[in-house]
Amino acid sequence: MKVEIYDPAMCCSSGMCGPSIDPALVKIN
Repeated sequence: MKVEIYDPAMCCSSGMCGPSIDPALVKIN
């Protein structure tokens, strides 16, 4: 399952995005 909801400008190379990270989304990655 691949979820593409992140704005690349908000992401660093680790895939952790934005100032507030949803733990469920982190688990998907």
